[in-house]
Amino acid sequence: MSEPSRAQKIADVLRPVLAENEAFVVRQQQGNVHVTPLPGHVLRDAHPRLYGQLLSANEQLSVGCGVFLAGLILAGLACAGFALGWWDHVIGKDAADELRSVWLYQFLFLIGLGIPGYIVQVSARRHYRALRGELLASIEADGLDRDTLVAIIQDDPALSTICRYLKLDRGLRRADQTSPNSGAP
Repeated sequence: MSEPSRAQKIADVLRPVLAENEAFVVRQQQGNVHVTPLPGHVLRDAHPRLYGQLLSANEQLSVGCGVFLAGLILAGLACAGFALGWWDHVIGKDAADELRSVWLYQFLFLIGLGIPGYIVQVSARRHYRALRGELLASIEADGLDRDTLVAIIQDDPALSTICRYLKLDRGLRRADQTSPNSGAP
């Protein structure tokens, strides 16, 4: 049986028992059929406010492309300046001739990517700390803990960044024993 007709046959069998917008993973393993709700849909349907907050936090933590672009442009300008002799009068012709090499250009681009990368990471960590208290309150209000939430959103690509920060946040593991500001990455 071809894949499309097999998938259609399975869909026809499940159609009468599925409610609108329900999503499940159906798996046969060692003769048993296992049905589990699709994690992203569970959170989105059962806790829409929390899911919306997580989407918003994920997007806020994902910004930073402009900083990388600025670093690349500055590195490119510095390389062009060395290659075209723009810096000869600043550092001296002999020093500029000594510095002109593939190694210098690689170093400048490494710095052009490394410094913006560090800036983006520090900024994202600082921003996560600012969002952390509100996220903790929402997670607790919906009766979840960090580990359960991470398991639910682990495979949701729309929440990949916030999931990474939640995984690293040791302070949310035992929310009942820690203050909202301890242990943040």
